[in-house]
Amino acid sequence: MESCRIDLRPVLSVKARVVLVKDLYAGELTGYGLGYMAESNRKITILSTGYADGIPHTLSCGKGWVLIAGLEAPIIGLICMDQMLVDVTDIPDAAAGDVAVLIGTSGSRQITACDLAEQTGAITNEILSRLDGRLEKVPI
Repeated sequence: MESCRIDLRPVLSVKARVVLVKDLYAGELTGYGLGYMAESNRKITILSTGYADGIPHTLSCGKGWVLIAGLEAPIIGLICMDQMLVDVTDIPDAAAGDVAVLIGTSGSRQITACDLAEQTGAITNEILSRLDGRLEKVPI
């Protein structure tokens, strides 16, 4: 039997807008329940998506990350229903209106549904089935 050699690549992407960029100073608290305390001065963003959109809550508190301008930015604090906080200290040009990639490609970096499943202890189909109708569908 011949093997099938089809070049399959992921086409799904999940993106969110950066709503706000703020400075967070050492010792300050932020996030749902004030659950994140900055150990040093940080630059953070608020993204316009959360667990109601299907983003696993278990990516909270540094377990997950997003891509902004092709760079990794860790999720800080607890993911809220329709928002999440991300540390962009290492992305100096991050600004409101930027696109954050939760699943997909940014620059030369990629986050797949398989990556999210691995980070959360789930399976890929669970990650994909959580993606909610609130997410805008854009055909490619």
